[in-house]
Amino acid sequence: MKVTIVQRILPHYRISFVERLNEQLAMRGIELQLVCGQELPGTVPRTVSLPVPWVREIRNRYLTIGSTELVWQPCLADLRGSDLIIVEQSNRLLLNYWLQLRRSFSRPLLGFWGHGRNMQSRNPNGLRERFKSGLVRHVDWWFAYTEMSRETVLRSGFPEERTTLVNNAVDDEELRRGMQACSGVDPLEMARSLGCSGGNVALFCGGLHREKRIDFLLSAAERVRALVPDFELLVVGDGPERSRIEAARQRLPWIHYVGAQMGEARARYFHASKLLMMPGMVGLVIVDSFIGRCPMFTTEFPFHSPEIAYLRSGYNGDMTADDVESYAQAVARHLQQPQVLDGLKAGCEESARKYSLSSMVANFAGGVERCLKESTGGARENAGPARP
Repeated sequence: MKVTIVQRILPHYRISFVERLNEQLAMRGIELQLVCGQELPGTVPRTVSLPVPWVREIRNRYLTIGSTELVWQPCLADLRGSDLIIVEQSNRLLLNYWLQLRRSFSRPLLGFWGHGRNMQSRNPNGLRERFKSGLVRHVDWWFAYTEMSRETVLRSGFPEERTTLVNNAVDDEELRRGMQACSGVDPLEMARSLGCSGGNVALFCGGLHREKRIDFLLSAAERVRALVPDFELLVVGDGPERSRIEAARQRLPWIHYVGAQMGEARARYFHASKLLMMPGMVGLVIVDSFIGRCPMFTTEFPFHSPEIAYLRSGYNGDMTADDVESYAQAVARHLQQPQVLDGLKAGCEESARKYSLSSMVANFAGGVERCLKESTGGARENAGPARP
């Protein structure tokens, strides 16, 4: 049996996943082929070359019609011989429409891998999102990023028995190794080595861009400092909003900006911090918070990525009302209640075992195997009509 996964690009954070998935599927007697192209020039994330026999690199063609970007992935010849084709759920991928149209007369099964909807859409009831929602049922299997994604798919009427909950994650081994190396160091001592003199250190770790709400972060940090006099903030990351952090650092010496940190190097910042402040869009950094035993504090921001489903407020982190005062009060309160914060850290440790790359690979491989075994005969009748 052969499964082909078609990705617009292959970003660096997916390399470990596809390599491990290939190994898992091979153990189950399933051949994997990965087809991937390149990013639109000048955009990120960039694609990474993986020179192995089971990866086929193509040249995407990008088209712009008005304000709409479309992508053609020229790989029809590469799909021959596949028993299952898995594609990203995205309105702009023209290949998807062709594959959905031909389901009524073509042998390969078709699977979607995605969120179920655009979590960052400013117009969730607009034409694009309604169109996307209308296509949700026109596949044979769903590989849902998170429980939130799966619930979106099920609400469309797609059968639950033909869904796989993937629990999206990224390569976590380096951060885990780093945290293990830090385990013998007192967190306060680690904070001192990073230039912090206060006893209540918090961390921001992520891209410095608009969706992360840097102005909100800085306003909340100043309010926390007024409530907790020895509060300090470590900022890890880079991006177009960097100048705001650098300006704040000049004005407020208790803000420490260290730029982007990768791999094991990030561990010492998590170890030195009592909690993670992420008032804007939350994505896979929540998995880092679990591994780092650094409970994440966020808000009811309406544009989180689907990984926000991993947050259990009061168990492994906290979600407050979407205003600076409520957020700052919650952060300050937890800093002053170490026993409560220790309880959240224990929740993080438990969650780190559930949301890992190893679990994601096992979930995805199991879904592929189940799809190939169960989707013979009645799958398409149960999954919905072939024509969108």
